[in-house]
Amino acid sequence: MKVVVQQALFHHFGQPVSRIANLAVINPRTAWNHIHAAQKSHIKPWQTRSPEEQDAAIKESEVIAKGNQMMSNSIVPTKRNQPVRIHRPNIPAAILHAMIDAEISKRVRANDSFTAYSITLLLRAMNPNHEIVHSEVQARVRFVMPGYSNYELVFQSWNGESARTWRPTQAPTVIPVQFSFQPQPAQLTSGVRIVDDE
Repeated sequence: MKVVVQQALFHHFGQPVSRIANLAVINPRTAWNHIHAAQKSHIKPWQTRSPEEQDAAIKESEVIAKGNQMMSNSIVPTKRNQPVRIHRPNIPAAILHAMIDAEISKRVRANDSFTAYSITLLLRAMNPNHEIVHSEVQARVRFVMPGYSNYELVFQSWNGESARTWRPTQAPTVIPVQFSFQPQPAQLTSGVRIVDDE
């Protein structure tokens, strides 16, 4: 959400800082700093903004204040690369476990190597409106995989980082060895040579 819209919600519509922070998906302290911009701040205070800028912000924030629209297109993080808190519902544990088990089963049938994180990424892609917590997926994978005797846990490098990887058990490689045995004559220390008469 634009800082000027946050300021308009507070100064013109009297919205509490906590509600503005929730709408803007930012920390309440950050919202307070945006609304009450100090003189030394890089943020322009509401009072010093031009009447045109204030009117545009008031018009945009009016829709939000009246509740006709959850959020407008102006609601974006105020800084680049700022993490955004997303409030998505969790999938119930029983359903999540069934989804994880099904994905593990598919990968085992295909003899694929995989990590718990690869399953997490797939489940997140398949369920974009739900929260998929990696630690829950990881715990389930670690619980289920020992039941597959044809799989082993190894540490493998993925993009330069070591990760727990489940892979089909590697059968030990047997190298055929040929023994070529030729009898050697026996030699005594006395210098007498004994040779087998074959």
